[in-house]
Amino acid sequence: MKISSHAPGKIVLWGEYAVLAGAPARVMAVNRRAEVSLSVVSDSGHRFSSLGFLTPGVDLPGSNYVDTPVTALFNTICKQWGYADYPIPLALTMDTRAFFQAGVNTKLGLGSSAALCVALYRAMSIALDREANLAEAIRIHNTFQNSRGSGVDVAASWHGGVIQCQQAADTLYVEPAGDNGKLPWRAVFTGTSSSTPRHIHSFSHWRRQADTRPLTGLCQASEQLCKVVSMENLAAYTHALQVLDRAAELNIFTPPHRQLATIARDLGLVYKPCGAGGGDIGVVFADHDVDPAVFDRFNTGVLNQGLYPLDLEVAQHGAETGRE
Repeated sequence: MKISSHAPGKIVLWGEYAVLAGAPARVMAVNRRAEVSLSVVSDSGHRFSSLGFLTPGVDLPGSNYVDTPVTALFNTICKQWGYADYPIPLALTMDTRAFFQAGVNTKLGLGSSAALCVALYRAMSIALDREANLAEAIRIHNTFQNSRGSGVDVAASWHGGVIQCQQAADTLYVEPAGDNGKLPWRAVFTGTSSSTPRHIHSFSHWRRQADTRPLTGLCQASEQLCKVVSMENLAAYTHALQVLDRAAELNIFTPPHRQLATIARDLGLVYKPCGAGGGDIGVVFADHDVDPAVFDRFNTGVLNQGLYPLDLEVAQHGAETGRE
């Protein structure tokens, strides 16, 4: 039996950090996909390999867990399900090459671990005749990253399209965002990867010990932006994110992000970092009636800064899994 599975990456359009405090966030699945091929084999050995991650494959003759980078996510899923060792002999290939920037071998901040988690989890669910669900996928991904993230990246990989997410207690509620005021956009990679779990830990530490009024302001701005998507509300949200960044010392707006914001402002656009910040991805937005050539001028400015415009589109379909 051979099972193939793939899931898209994501961009957090807005609501980063605010979603951890119960505010709504909007997330977009994008057309970079993690792919998994899993074959149940007849012998007792296991073969793990990866494409994209800088880690070698491994052949394991026995059924006991071996913790290596290439087996870590598979191990996490098996342990979540209560298996004391590998439940079935298999050959597994994981491919995340689409999440690396060509020419610089640097990982893009498009949610590769979440996409891979969703693709692998759903493939393993078929192989072991289990029912897959989003809530469990989020728990597995948080365990894998040793984090208490919101799960919006996992939800985007699961559902595809543009979704609106809101957390209440331990449940993430997800609904399609529809066509509520979509704005033209383009994505940029700063050339530097960042660690989302590290940023979340820093944010959680600040939230426990500091005046959280900047977070309240960000939540209010995110709620308003989700209700009415406009350039004015987007600019207000971005300002609130800057206020939180300074208060919590999260280093969201790194120098490249600030340079890109200046280029965007001079062109009448609004630019913001996406997700935890500290590098990775940013998005620039324009009004509906914008001349498309303005994005070409923005991209010229991006290239002049030694940064990378990205050719991304919305991934309308989420994770897909099937037998071959």
